[in-house]
Amino acid sequence: MTTRAVVDLLTVIGQPVVLLSASWTDEQIAQLERETVSMLRINDRSTAASPMTELAGVALCQPTSGSTSKPRLAARSDRALWSEIATLQTVLELTPRDRVLCSSAISHSYGLMATLASISCGADVWLGNDVETLRAARPTVIFGLGPYYERLLEHDLDLSAVRLAFSAGAPLPENLYDRFLDRFRIPLRQDYGTTETGTISLDLSATGSPEDVGTPMPHIDVRVSNGRVAVRGDAVALGYVTNGGLERTCGPDRWFETADSGWLDGGRLRLGPRVRDPILVGRTAVRADDLERQIEQIPEVHEVAVVPAAGSRLKIVVVGERVRGPVTAWCRENLPAPVYRATRVETRRSLPRSPAGKLLRNELLS
Repeated sequence: MTTRAVVDLLTVIGQPVVLLSASWTDEQIAQLERETVSMLRINDRSTAASPMTELAGVALCQPTSGSTSKPRLAARSDRALWSEIATLQTVLELTPRDRVLCSSAISHSYGLMATLASISCGADVWLGNDVETLRAARPTVIFGLGPYYERLLEHDLDLSAVRLAFSAGAPLPENLYDRFLDRFRIPLRQDYGTTETGTISLDLSATGSPEDVGTPMPHIDVRVSNGRVAVRGDAVALGYVTNGGLERTCGPDRWFETADSGWLDGGRLRLGPRVRDPILVGRTAVRADDLERQIEQIPEVHEVAVVPAAGSRLKIVVVGERVRGPVTAWCRENLPAPVYRATRVETRRSLPRSPAGKLLRNELLS
């Protein structure tokens, strides 16, 4: 296959790809990089300690969401995948009689692991996020995302066969849990996990709850240390794939720290905001989460994201009608003068989000 053909292929599929080849020349690699293709070259021509050795136990590489930084390739082992698959089959009581609808992309961990667990137990699996697929499948289990369930509310549907419906990625949109329960008598249950760990917790309570993400999965250990959710177990990724091999995800104690804050309440896991480092503006450390919560109270603001800008400055990106004036006035009155002078307010029609609904702050940095 020619370099041009590879570039065309990667452009079409739109997903990061791992190239494991010793035959690619530096010139070919450079051409791919110029085409902004996500790729990896493993050089196995050396007789020294080779990255190939580290990657020998890798069964799957998946891109992280890139919600707070550039996406990375998380490498999980065969053992990691099967430990999660076996647990999902057990806790969800999946059987060959189930009809499972996965409306989430299987390029992401949530959709892929749901699909693999269902297929490997003999269940009938349907892929698609359109209403016609749902009607044809008459599912007993649905793995979806918040926006998908929002769309279902717009249609006259028979969901009487559904025994479990899960949502993942971002928190459910406001009041969606109540509206869906009132309309279809089905509680939307939270499925919480990361690309590096797979599923961390599931809400399998009798009625479901929008207030937490359920109980931790039995095949992993979960703790909250210094306010941050951490996971340990065979399911955790071996590391992140780099040109030099694998960059380990865990320290010597084998605990992987997520970017989510949270706490355990009676054995159930509750999540807070993502853990983010303060933004240094001059000599002042600005807590972006706190600032966003305050700006959200301005009536004209529909959405807001606070990110660092070049030159030790601050950028506030807001969505809303005629919103720049009120936000600028609020900043003038409430921010320290040096921070206000280094702040830029930017308006947009919408904030960039992943298919799972996660806010992609990294795309706001430019």
